[in-house]
Amino acid sequence: MDPQRTCTSVCLAYFLFMSILYTLSSFPYQPRYNLLSWALRQDPSQCDIDPLTPFPGSRALLNEFQQDGISLSPEEALNYLLGAAIDRFGYSARDVFQAVFRYHSSVQRQQWQQAAFERRMADLEEAVSVL
Repeated sequence: MDPQRTCTSVCLAYFLFMSILYTLSSFPYQPRYNLLSWALRQDPSQCDIDPLTPFPGSRALLNEFQQDGISLSPEEALNYLLGAAIDRFGYSARDVFQAVFRYHSSVQRQQWQQAAFERRMADLEEAVSVL
């Protein structure tokens, strides 16, 4: 095996590990963490409104997971939300936290970015020529 390729693979694995470690360790310091944690500890059947109303994306992800009849503790739910956000949006802590707390805006931003990369050079040249 090529030593340079091995070194690159090890460095990449280390970077991903450290990125995930940073994300997990800094999650409790996010401004909306306490509200999300409190909402996950509440029993929705005992409340007039769903405690996760401020977090509709988190509610949708948890409902998707809990369709199998599996109930999660608040800590397991937080870990699941982080894992789902990392799987979909990558390892950037900013993107992960944005996805957990503002899921729909993260999905929308991801769609915009994808649409921007689908533009062809001819489309850009045409737009510039109009100006």
